[in-house]
Amino acid sequence: MRLLYFIFLLSVLTGCLESGLDFTPVDNNTALDYDVSATFSGPNDAYNIVGISPEEGKLNMYLSYAGGCKVHAFRVVWDGEVKEVNNYKEIFLKVFHQANDDPCEALLKPMITIDLKSVIGSIHTDDSTRIIVQNASNGRTITIDPLLAQIRQTSTCQLNTSFENSLCGYGIWQNNWFRLTDSLGTGDNIWLQPVAHNPEISSLIPTKGKYDLGVTLLMGYQSPEDPSCLTIPSGQVIPVEVNCISRIE
Repeated sequence: MRLLYFIFLLSVLTGCLESGLDFTPVDNNTALDYDVSATFSGPNDAYNIVGISPEEGKLNMYLSYAGGCKVHAFRVVWDGEVKEVNNYKEIFLKVFHQANDDPCEALLKPMITIDLKSVIGSIHTDDSTRIIVQNASNGRTITIDPLLAQIRQTSTCQLNTSFENSLCGYGIWQNNWFRLTDSLGTGDNIWLQPVAHNPEISSLIPTKGKYDLGVTLLMGYQSPEDPSCLTIPSGQVIPVEVNCISRIE
């Protein structure tokens, strides 16, 4: 097994992203340690993964946990295996949190970045490689689909979409979601579920129609369940933060 220790120096975090997510980016220019131990045992304190935004060669992780008085550390553990599952290659990562007995209870919301090359070395990843991230403190897993991870993430309006009623489902604009015009070769619907938006964007529900969007993907984001729904809309659903919206006339 190859072990990567990310040491993030986190004191009382101030400021926020320009988005409505209200997370603070953490400087990742920190000490990194590697090990070849076959097992890992160590601190495993509670935290939440709010969502993961994949980019080329890295994973931006939005986290939350209690603290504010001591240094916290995160450890990303890879078992060294690349498994063949159906038509995919799968890489499984566990993320551990060390709170160092922090007695404070402020809600901290950092955004940390995992450099995949630092974790898995020269292992080649492509469109058939799924990264599975597990929160070691509660066992919850989030799968990064390589095809959906290709959706362009920008602060400018570049994605062509249609704003439609999704029949049921939760979002900041109720059950009104954005359907990608491009199905990315899946032949199925790809829904962008808006769960946050840039504060400069109106909170009023947009009118139905076609829009260009700029978004941040938030894979693994957990929305309240809609009790009126028995099934989700047909196709793939990806929670997003809306950074930019422009109606196409």
